[in-house]
Amino acid sequence: MRRGKMQIGLVPSLVVVSMLLGTALAWADTIHENETITTNTTWTAAGNDHIVTGYVQVSSGVTLTIEDGCIVKFDNGASISVYGTLNATGTSSILFTRRDPADEWYGLWFYSGSSGTLEYCTIEYATYSTGYGIYANGAFPTIEHC
Repeated sequence: MRRGKMQIGLVPSLVVVSMLLGTALAWADTIHENETITTNTTWTAAGNDHIVTGYVQVSSGVTLTIEDGCIVKFDNGASISVYGTLNATGTSSILFTRRDPADEWYGLWFYSGSSGTLEYCTIEYATYSTGYGIYANGAFPTIEHC
């Protein structure tokens, strides 16, 4: 008789735990570590930050779209190198920043033949060598309201 009551009490407990874990996982950050993007990709603002922990490369012929409202945080030495297209177009704000106050991230790098549009973006604390958050070598990204 006691065994039946225990099983009945266990089921609601498991349901509650599953719901809590599911909610926590839904709000987890998205980690990008030494990633080469080879297909058109969109980073969404759906309840999580995008953490760049290493070198992210956007390949030639490929577009990385960063949605309005995204927060992209960089670890020490991390960067995004664009050989294809980077579009970060918002109506409010897209934030590119460091994850930790001690970190020195390397910025957004546009290489010859690449393109991009940055609108309503805040780029802060990118301090590697050039001292700028955006580096363009033979590329001419459109930058407005940043």
